[in-house]
This record gives sequence, C-alpha cells and structure tokens, in this order.
Amino acid sequence: MGILDLPREVLLMIFSYVPLYNILFSVQQTCRAWNDLCFHHYLWREVHYSKEFDERLTKKKLLSILKKVSKGVKHISFEKAFQSEENHFSFNKFFRCILHENVDMGNIASLKIPSIPYKYLEPLVKKCSGLSSIEIGYKYAYCNDGIFFDTLKRLPNLKEFRISKSAEFVPLNVNEDFSQQTMFNEFLADMFSSLLELEVVHIDSANKLYDSTLCVLLSKCKNLRELALYECICITNAGLESLPDKSGITSLHLISAGINDDGMERICRSCPDLREVSFTGCRYVTDISIVHLCIDCPNLESLTVSDPDTAYHRSNMRDDGLETLFQHYRSLRSLTLCNKPERSDLVRSCTSLTELDISGCKSITDETLRVIAVCCTNLESVNLSKCFRLRGGGVNLLVTSCKRLKTLNLTRCRFLNDLNFEAFDPKETPFDRCIRRTLREKLLKSSDKPSGDAILTTNHLVQAANVGTSTQYFENTDYKPNEESHAGRSTTKENFSNSLKCSSIPSPRVHSELRVLKMGICSKLNDQCLRQIATYCPELRELEIKGCYNTTDDGISSIARGCQRLRLLDISTSYTKQMLLSDRSLVTIATHCKNLRQLNIQKNDLMSLDGVRYFCDRCPLPITVILTSRCHDIQRTDILSTDKSDNAFKMVKSNCFYDTSRFGNFHKVLLHNSNEDIFQ
Repeated sequence: MGILDLPREVLLMIFSYVPLYNILFSVQQTCRAWNDLCFHHYLWREVHYSKEFDERLTKKKLLSILKKVSKGVKHISFEKAFQSEENHFSFNKFFRCILHENVDMGNIASLKIPSIPYKYLEPLVKKCSGLSSIEIGYKYAYCNDGIFFDTLKRLPNLKEFRISKSAEFVPLNVNEDFSQQTMFNEFLADMFSSLLELEVVHIDSANKLYDSTLCVLLSKCKNLRELALYECICITNAGLESLPDKSGITSLHLISAGINDDGMERICRSCPDLREVSFTGCRYVTDISIVHLCIDCPNLESLTVSDPDTAYHRSNMRDDGLETLFQHYRSLRSLTLCNKPERSDLVRSCTSLTELDISGCKSITDETLRVIAVCCTNLESVNLSKCFRLRGGGVNLLVTSCKRLKTLNLTRCRFLNDLNFEAFDPKETPFDRCIRRTLREKLLKSSDKPSGDAILTTNHLVQAANVGTSTQYFENTDYKPNEESHAGRSTTKENFSNSLKCSSIPSPRVHSELRVLKMGICSKLNDQCLRQIATYCPELRELEIKGCYNTTDDGISSIARGCQRLRLLDISTSYTKQMLLSDRSLVTIATHCKNLRQLNIQKNDLMSLDGVRYFCDRCPLPITVILTSRCHDIQRTDILSTDKSDNAFKMVKSNCFYDTSRFGNFHKVLLHNSNEDIFQ
C-alpha cells in the first residue's frame, strides 16, 4: 500500500501540517490526484499571505486559485507584513482579486493586515459582511482621517478589534501630535459607541488613549470579555468610572497604566469573574490591590506582577502581599514575578502552577528551587533567566521532578555548571524487577521451611517492589536480610549493570516532555553538561547555548547524536568571547539533525566557508543559517554555489545586515538553501 492509496481524509490531515506555500508550489505539482486535493476547502481555512506569494503569483493565477478556494477561507493574515522585512509590501493585487465578482468571500471571519487602501476599504467591508475579527497596524489606525473607523461601524457582528505594533511609525511634531491624538480618540470612541457586540479589544502602544475613550468602551460594550491596553500611560482611575457593577470581563491587561489601589478596587468589585490579570508597570499599585483580588476575584488563574519587557517593570509588591496571594489562590496556574520576591520559597504554596516566571530574582538559589520543584510538580514552563545564584542542583531536581516540564529558560545563569539529570522511573526500575524475581526464587526454595520470621510473604515482596528506589527494601518490615543476602544482592546488581547493554532490558527513564531549553550566556556550561542534556532530553526541539564558550566540538557532537529532532539550534557566540567550534560541529549536525530548520552560528578561525557549504548541502529540509562574523569576510559571492546541476546544492536566497553594539559592528548573513518559505 502506497501513499497514493491512502483515503482522502488521511491525506488531507497530513497536508494540513504542510505550510500553504509548500502546498501551492510543491505538493500541487506532484500528481493529478494531489493537485485536486490541494484546493480542498479544508486546507484553505487560514491563508497567510506574504511577499513571496505575491511575487510568484500573477494576478490571473491568484484569481484562479481564489475562485476555487474562496468559500472555504475563514481567516486571512498578512502577519509578515507587520515586520520590517515586508513593511513596503503592496496589497493591490490581492484586493483586486478578492473583490472580483466571481470570488465569494462571505465566509471570512477574521482579517489581519497592517493597512487597507482607502479605495478598497468600503467594497471590502461590503463584501465581507460576516467579518467578526479585524487586526490592523498602529500607524494606519493613528494616522487615518476617520474613514476607517466610520467604515467599521457597518460591521454589526464585529466581536474582536485589535491594534498591533506596525513596522514603522512617522512621528509628528508637538502641535500636530496633540491634534492628531485628540482626533484619534474621537474616532475611536465614536466607533465603540456603535459596535455594541465587541467582546475582545487589544490596543498595543496605547499611549495616545484617553480616559474618555475608555469610558465609552466600558459603558457601551456590555459583552466585553477581554481588554488589553499596552503602554497606556494616560489611563487613570477616571477611565474606570463607567465600569458596570457586574462586568463580564475575564481577562484584563493594563500595562504601564496610571491607576492606583483605588482603581484596582473598582476593577475587582466590578469584575468578579476575572481569570487573567496583568498590571505590570503600574507603579502606584501596592499590596492593597492583592488583598482586593483575594477578596473579590476567587477564580483568578493567571497573574503578572512585573515583566521585564515593559519600560518600568519594577513593582511595589512586597513579600507580605505575595504571601497573602499564595494563601488564597491555591489553584493559580500562571505567575510572573520578575525581580520578585525576596522570599522566593513563597511560590511553593501554589501547587497547581503550570507556568512560572521568576527571572531576575536575586533570592533564587538551588535550595529554594528544590522546594519549588518538590511542591509544584505540575509545572510546564519555567523562566529562571538572570538568576545568578543557581549552580545546578536545584535545576536537576526541577527537571526530574516536574514530569510535564516542556520549556525551561536558564539564560544568563552564569554559574550554572553542575547538571545531572539521571533518574529512574520511581514506580519500578528494571533493577527492582530483577531483585523481586531473585527474592521470589529464594522464597520458592525455602517454601519447605514454614518458620514464620524466616519466610518472605507476598506482602513483603509487594512492599519491596513499590519502594521508590532500590536501596530501601524492608525498612517497614520485621525481616532483616543477612550477610549472604547482601552478597547475593550485590552480585545481582553487578550482573544487572553488565546486562544493561542488552537491548531486551529497558533503558533508564528519559525526560521526553522537555521540548525547549534555553541556556544562552551560561559561561560555566561545559561538554559534560551537554552530554547530560543529550542523554536525558532526547525530545528537544529548540536548544540555545549561545555564548557557552567552554563547550567544544565534543559537546556539540553529543547534542547532535542525542537530540536528533532539533528544529532550532543556537550555537552562536556572545559579544565578548567566541565559541571555538570548527567544521567538525557542522558536519556532525548535518549528519544527525535531519529535522533542523534554523541554525545560528558565528564564523571563527576554525570554521571555514567550505564547512558551511557542506552543512547546507547535507540538510534534507529547507533551513536558514544565521552566520555572524566580526569582519566583512562573508560575502554573497563566497557563499552561493554556481553549480547548476540537479544533484548539486545551490543557495538561492541570501540577506545581509549589520548588528551594531557597544562591542563593535557585526556582519550577519541569512542563508536559505531553498526558495520555500520555511517560516510560513
């Protein structure tokens, strides 16, 4: 049975994991059967349109595709156009095609685009009358003359409205900025007063938002569930006056707002169903707000007190307020306490935590991390970056105790060097089974001696098998093994150790749940630590060991052989000191890491361009290599191969840019060994 014999449903499920770019330009050209299947509505529910699409598709070809798949399209996104690499991208061809009379776009539910040309705005809203979610760029929303907001009022079913950061913003002078800011708030308030069904409002860079606009939003939109205002420095307690007594808001993010404890009290009393709260950067919020949360919001699951991504991330929370929080919220699932608290062992009270961010906490040591690891065994994501007092003992227990741990960030833990992830399954190890089988044989041999104390009962064997480790047998029984049994047990252990090489005996338990491990700028990390990671974390998908200059080719070889499912590997260097890796590392990675999609490296005296060519030539999947150098010895002509034969490697894309820092200029080259958009 071949792949062509699979049912259509199975093939569609397989194709759903393939990027749409590859579906259109690769899978479609395989055979006639797959060509028809590639235009199934199931595969075109989400369309991520990019510059690569626009360049390779003519208007006629794009129109032909949209006629076939338009009825199944639910979401259209120009996500890459929000980034600087496509900030000059034109949408004219795309809008001309979707506004064609033979293209049915009535099923579109969401649209994410930085800007919409005015000549297409009204026809688009008229044709996509069922639009329920729209996301635009901040520059377009702030600098428009009100036509956009007036047009959106014709979408009565709009439930989600988002303004995100755009790639560029043209600043205005002081007088123009004030008048434009006033007009922006007037247009926004007028739109909110008409869109009464809004449920989700996210405004990034909301530093131009007034209290009056927020009052209109809270008073008119009774169905509001999520509200996120980032960098809302102009929002004060006055903006919360129109908050209904019983609001249905469950998620609230007020970043860098000017509210104080009185404003938080108003929020807590009016929104008793709050589940997610973030007031990072609110410098006037103190422990009193924590008390209000504990009293009025019993269902809180996620709390962000301080976040290093904000300009002012220091909080006024003290350990007394946090202790009150932990005593009331035993079911808290996500907690972000960057640079807090002084007593980090307070976190152990939240036994149901799944996400924990305590980066930058100076009080975190291996001892406090051991307490957290024992009490919070449900953790899935942990951020311990910039915890300089960690040495490794606490990290070892965290990895071995938290069975569901998937993401671990240890960036800039400079003294981390003692990693040991060795752990057996606590239920029953192969050695435990071997010991139990030996004891059962002794029991059968002594069955003709019915004296009570000398015979091991079945209960004794069960207790021995259920003990977590193999060194604590019979501590709760009256049976005391003699010297002969000790000798036999030692012999059994030696035989078991020697037989571990046999494939029929299970290997020690590995921590397969760990997928992302970030250990950049951990200067004490060495090859022994990398061998531990390769042995006990074989399911890693992303590994960052940037700036770990004590590692060598041997450590990278262990990682490549042990973590063969890696998709991203960062072995670049810090600005101060280089990692002395050679072409041997590139050869090993290319040989074993067949799933790799991105590699970050820095060229040094031991690494040649021939090694880079060899690496890209041996990679079976499309991959991007970010190659950094301190000098200008990396040129496009040096990297690209000129061989046009079918069996030879040919680099088809290359981008160069500079990275300036206080340590000098760095020349970076982005190399792609395929035309395919691997970041789709």
